[in-house]
Amino acid sequence: MPLPPIYLNTITIKGASLADKMSLARRYGFQGLEVWAHEVAPQVLSQADRREGWERYLLKASAEHADPTAIKLMAEENGLRIDGIIPGSDVAVRWSDQLDAPMLAAFDATIQVCAALDGRYVVMPALGDSGTLNDVAINLRRVGQIAGDYGIRLGLEPMGHCRK
Repeated sequence: MPLPPIYLNTITIKGASLADKMSLARRYGFQGLEVWAHEVAPQVLSQADRREGWERYLLKASAEHADPTAIKLMAEENGLRIDGIIPGSDVAVRWSDQLDAPMLAAFDATIQVCAALDGRYVVMPALGDSGTLNDVAINLRRVGQIAGDYGIRLGLEPMGHCRK
């Protein structure tokens, strides 16, 4: 039986450019990537996303704007696909219990970029320590309604260190 595809979450290679991450992924046999909005969609990031990304993960936005067509082509040239996107850091921390109109707009933009990259899903990490499971369910449904319009799935990622 063939092995399933192996994907690399790009946060595991901090400090490298997206091009270098793709080259490394290709060299070591990965078939695809799970990328961060900071790398492929900096235009969707709020100042809070940029601050949270730096303080929590040492992530820098790659530029002010990224071209999904060029990123998709770079992935294809490396024999990779971009399968999933992790949203902006502040949104990723707060969506589960503090989802508001600006965050919904950020998710909409992130989901559009995911679709433009021929990605399949947006990661929904439950990173915050406040809120309830009911909040998570309600907010996941709200974002899911947007994702469904683009044929994108949501990947709920419960984190062991959170209380929810």
